[in-house]
Amino acid sequence: MRAGIRRIEQREILTVDRKLLKRDPGYVGIEVAGKRVLSPVLFGEAEDFGVLGALTMEIAGLIVDPERKELLPRPALLL
Repeated sequence: MRAGIRRIEQREILTVDRKLLKRDPGYVGIEVAGKRVLSPVLFGEAEDFGVLGALTMEIAGLIVDPERKELLPRPALLL
């Protein structure tokens, strides 16, 4: 248990630099760009770096403006 959140199951994660890691997934309420959402997360180790993933961005209704380097609102897509 980390931060009072129960572990779902440990999963193998392949990183962009081809390392195979085992990490615990869970769900956490977070606030990003003024929006509060429940998002899936992976609990990293001290040497891991943090990444705001595509699922969290989509759940929060955000996109990245690469030129201005900021998050912008995006309407939800109904698929």
